[in-house]
Amino acid sequence: MKRLCSDLRQEYESLDAVVVSLSEDERQQVTPFYGWSICDEIAHLCFTDMNTLLAIEDAQAFKVHANQLIEWMEAGGKVMPFTYEQMGYPLASALINQWRDVRERLLSKVVQLNPKDRFSWYGPSMSTKSLITARLMETWAHGQDIYDTLRVIRDNTDRIRHIAHMGVVNYHWSFVTNQQEPPTVSPYIELTAPSGELWYWGDKSDEEYVKGPAEDFCLLVTRRRHLQDLSLDSEGQAASTWLPIAQCFTGPADPGP
Repeated sequence: MKRLCSDLRQEYESLDAVVVSLSEDERQQVTPFYGWSICDEIAHLCFTDMNTLLAIEDAQAFKVHANQLIEWMEAGGKVMPFTYEQMGYPLASALINQWRDVRERLLSKVVQLNPKDRFSWYGPSMSTKSLITARLMETWAHGQDIYDTLRVIRDNTDRIRHIAHMGVVNYHWSFVTNQQEPPTVSPYIELTAPSGELWYWGDKSDEEYVKGPAEDFCLLVTRRRHLQDLSLDSEGQAASTWLPIAQCFTGPADPGP
């Protein structure tokens, strides 16, 4: 947990350094993600961090919150209005300070927990390790929206291995959520890390594989880039069927860019 929490802290701080340097007007720029502004992206991260902490500290209060969100969505509401209503519509500068406070409390709490402890979540329960890995993934993914909006090339690190692993382990879910039958075989995955190290999953095979830069794979499974815009090489029916729908998170199928 210490290594994972350290990586999450660094991911938080890396994005914080970008958004804190922007003016209030710059934070209102619209990102490629559902028309959310940069401020909306940070509000979403802060709100989800708040509710991750709530799930860990008070299971009953989290269930009340989750039911409120479900009722809101079933009535046709959108996530961001619900988020701002719950948070009290803070200015961007106040929001950044709130995000810093919440994420520090979250990190201080989870580093003491057993990675296998389980907590209620919006869908199935999740382990401590899965909750925190998901926080890193979301911070990185929404951070990418912000980098894209600012036209800044991000200097990625090997922290993205956590995201790549989520992409691999959600192989079967990618088919299920798209109402497709998962193949009986899983492709061998070989990715080149930002450091140049090779990461791999599964049994090496010439018949079914996915190879390429880890960054490109992470952009794909977080649904931030279209497959045709990435340098991923694949072979085999299972791999070619999976890649267009691959996603590293549970929940509904995401159409992607």
